[in-house]
Amino acid sequence: QLMKGKPHPMLTSNTLLLVRGLFADIALFAIILTIVLVISRLTWRDLFLQWRGRFWPILHGLWLSVALRGAIAIVAIFTTSIAMTVLHKSAEEMKGLGPKSENLVDIKALVNDPVYLLLGLTVISFGMGGLREELWRAGVLAGLNRLKPGLLDKFPGQLAASSLAAIAFGLGHLPQGWTGVGVTALIGLGLGMVMLYFRSMWVAAFAHGFFDAASFGMIYLLAKYSPDLLNKFT
Repeated sequence: QLMKGKPHPMLTSNTLLLVRGLFADIALFAIILTIVLVISRLTWRDLFLQWRGRFWPILHGLWLSVALRGAIAIVAIFTTSIAMTVLHKSAEEMKGLGPKSENLVDIKALVNDPVYLLLGLTVISFGMGGLREELWRAGVLAGLNRLKPGLLDKFPGQLAASSLAAIAFGLGHLPQGWTGVGVTALIGLGLGMVMLYFRSMWVAAFAHGFFDAASFGMIYLLAKYSPDLLNKFT
């Protein structure tokens, strides 16, 4: 019943097809990234690829993922309260307006297939979400800085560049609905500012990876032990 009437998720429940798709996606991204780097001549420093400290990028990423989730939760509560007041709707009427997670991940497979869950917690969260998407974000920020030299030197420019990247990032999650676009845009804005503050793509990548892994874990736990609660948000 969790998946009744729901569209097919982007992350197919067929584990073999999922693995093939993930590796094909990573390979294609690597080829495109290589071509872009050769043409643009962006350096490691431009892309914030310096590893700063032994374990600090990982530890910073972990606590920042928690802080980011807390900030998103506060914004969500605030905006939902305003929407309920303006639209004169009850909490019951507002249910189901959250990000459409079921359009991204097969919740049934997440519960019943340990390999699918493991891929979500590792390759998808840290490889596709953390590494690939933060390399993309670093490239966008570096490209904007090339177009307007010095853009990333001060906070207003950093905020503007991170916001542009965040909007594109959010629109890339349109299958999760407009709420999903808004939420992922906010996440993208936070990750962009993290990258620029620490001058490290790796801190943002780990923060992103831990955030996504925690999301997979929470969906799994809700679907397995409290499906009725999960259905209120999907």
